[in-house]
Parts: sequence; structure tokens; C-alpha cells
Amino acid sequence: MIEELRDQLWLHVSPTATRHDTALHAAALLQLPYNDIERLGALHFVLDPAVSALLDDGPALLRRLASDTRPVIEIGVDRVRGPVDWPATARRRALDRTPVLVTHPQHRDSDVQPNRTLALVLQAVRDVGTGLTASAERQHAMAWQAADIQRRAAALAAHRALIQVTPSPPSARDLVAMRAPRVRRRHATLLDAWQAYDNLVRQADAHAVRAVVEQRGFAVAENGALFELLVLFRMRAALADGGWAVQQGRVFGGHLRFSATRRDEALDVWYQGVPAKLRRTSAYTAAQRAHALPGAADLRPDLVLALRKPGQLTEWLIVEAKTTHDHTALPVLARRALVDLLAYRSAYTEHLHRQHVWGLGVVWGSELRAAPDHEVGLCTPDRLADAVAAFTDRPAPISAQLTPTQLPPGRRRP
Repeated sequence: MIEELRDQLWLHVSPTATRHDTALHAAALLQLPYNDIERLGALHFVLDPAVSALLDDGPALLRRLASDTRPVIEIGVDRVRGPVDWPATARRRALDRTPVLVTHPQHRDSDVQPNRTLALVLQAVRDVGTGLTASAERQHAMAWQAADIQRRAAALAAHRALIQVTPSPPSARDLVAMRAPRVRRRHATLLDAWQAYDNLVRQADAHAVRAVVEQRGFAVAENGALFELLVLFRMRAALADGGWAVQQGRVFGGHLRFSATRRDEALDVWYQGVPAKLRRTSAYTAAQRAHALPGAADLRPDLVLALRKPGQLTEWLIVEAKTTHDHTALPVLARRALVDLLAYRSAYTEHLHRQHVWGLGVVWGSELRAAPDHEVGLCTPDRLADAVAAFTDRPAPISAQLTPTQLPPGRRRP
């Protein structure tokens, strides 16, 4: 399932989408908050093997920090730590009449590249990891692993050898110098970790977000969300195979929506969202408002299809997907889907009561085909195409045909 999702995840997203747009689509598809998608880049950076390799190599790098030497001026009476500048000594003795010595010892300076890059990367791992530890409950083992990496990075960043080092990114010239054959092996882990930081945190773009979601997003998302995403992709494929021209999805209010057309027919699909027409007449929200319950919210089917054909009322199909975490039997999943679908039927009865087929439950498993003559269909993903075709190709009943007064003014018949 994961491979199929990874192959199809970006098919309906424009290749020119920005980093923000890509994150919005990923959040809508995986049913994760937008901030969680943004946080995936940070999580991917902290858990990157290059960062772990740098932390393993950190103690050795701190013992062999690069340094530069520069002369300093020291004036003293009882200690000589470098070559004596006799002309300066003579001038100083003539000035204050004291037996001083002016010397120029060489001072070792560690505030240079690549030490500045090392300090920057270690502090970035420490700070990013600190932000991730708050989400340990949601991210489970990955966040605990990130917390352990954060502690190691914090210990190295606080080392006394880096106290006088100013964290700063390397210039292009600095990177060339760090890749020189003479020092390339010494700085290999630092260069890899810097590249990960630069790509995933400092200058992350749409391509970086896509790579992160593919490698980490599926591990964070719940199994139910992944199965619902699989049902969405299978439905898009079924519509395309049925002759529908399927458009790219768009995110509205955090929910994905797309349309499809076939000749003079139109189909709108909402993923994890409810159309306004259904929300306005929902018996579920009406009962909550009647009792002044705070935070009144509507039911949310996994998919809602609205089929429009010339001369007919809009036909609705409510789709509910059910999978399992513990090898639950297919009949149990089917009954769970059926319970939810009947709840939707009661909530949206004003629009669904006249339809012969209005609900479809898709459950994990195989070889379950939707009953052709029942108002609720139950099927497995391998039979989803048949169920979708049965809905879109079914002739509308007489009750679903528009009367002359229901037709738009330009299409009313005398």
C-alpha cells in the first residue's frame, strides 16, 4: 500500500507548486495539521544519518579543531611569551621609565571555518530537536529518537572548545576549501550534515517537502488515514478508466476537492470534507444547536461525491473507508462502515432519502463486491471500480428528475 501511495501522492499536484502549496496538499492528503508537515522537515533533518554520523565523529573533530595564528602585542615585566620587539620596547621604556618588554606571541584562533559551520550545525540540531520533543506523544518512537540526538548535540555544542567560535554558514569559497583533497576526509561528516541542514531546514523548497513527506510522512500518518488516501487514489483511477476527465485536486479550507467531467455530466469529489449544501441541512448539527451545545461540528465522511446530470437532481454518494490495526476480520470492518454510513443517512436525510443508492463502504481486504440493488454498497478496494461505475452509470429514478419548475429559467419547457 505504501508503495502505491508514494507513486501516486503527487500526481494531482502541479509540478510548479510552491513549498507552501505542496505542504498544504500533503497535510490535506495525510490528514495531518499543516504545522506537522512543516515539522516533518525538521524531524527528517534531525534523524538524517548524516547528523548521526556527525555526532559520532564530533568528539574527534573537537579535539582537532582547525585554527589560525595571528600575532598579538603583550607588554610585561616578568614574562616573555614570544619574540621581543626591541624598538617598541625601547620606546615604551623611554616613555614610562619601567623595565618592560614588548613581545609579539602567536595567538591560536579557533574562530574560523570550518569550526563556525560545526558550531552552527550542532546548535541547529540542538534547537530543532528541542522543538520536536514537545511532539513526542504524537510522533512516538521517532520523536524519542530525536530527543536523544538533541541531547547529544547540546552536549557537543556546549563544549569549551567552541565557546569562542561564532556560528555562521560557510560561503561557497569555504565549501571549496573544506572539500580540498588534503582535508576532505576530515570534514566529510560535517559537509554531509551541513547539506542536510541547508536542504531541509535553511532553504527547504517544494522538492524537499515532497522528499520528506515520502520518506517520513507515511510513518507519521495513521493507518486509517493511509487507507483512506488509497481509496481516494483508487477512485480517481476508476473515474479515469470510466471515461471521466479528472482534474487536479485543490485544497479549500484544509480539505481536498477535485472535479471530473464526462460529456455533459459533472462530478465533484470532497475528500475529508462536507459540501456546504449538506452541512446547511445536517440534522446532526441542527440537534446540537437546538441544545446550545458548544463547539457544534458536523459529521465528516471520508469521501462525498456529487453527480450532476442534465435534467436531474444532484445524486450524492457518501463513502466511508475502514481498515484495521490488529487484523480485524473483514465482516467486522464492513459492519463498522455500515454503522457510520447509516449515521450519515440520518444526518443528511433531506438530500439522500429519494436516492436508490447513496452510501458505499470500502473495507480492507479483497473479493467483496457491492450488492447491485441495495441502497448501501460494501466492497474492498479491488472492487471499488465496479461500485463507482454502478453509481455514475445508473439511470436516475423518476423522483430524481427535475420538474419544469426546478429547471433553470433558460431550460424550462413550456
